[in-house]
Amino acid sequence: MIDSVQEVRHRRETLEFDVDAFPRAKGWKHTSSTPGSFWMWEREINGRVLLVDKGHALAIQGYIESIESEAR
Repeated sequence: MIDSVQEVRHRRETLEFDVDAFPRAKGWKHTSSTPGSFWMWEREINGRVLLVDKGHALAIQGYIESIESEAR
């Protein structure tokens, strides 16, 4: 049970750390070396470099995983 605002903040930070670790483990890089120095997720796929926000990186990764599981 959560019994303080501090605990809520701690759990959110821990969850965000874990969520950010997932795309990194799948080959994504979190970088600010982008136009405008915006923090974005980067990955080369089929010879193209993608720069997207976290939500799109997770959606693309989900699509990649679904294709890979169908191929098995």
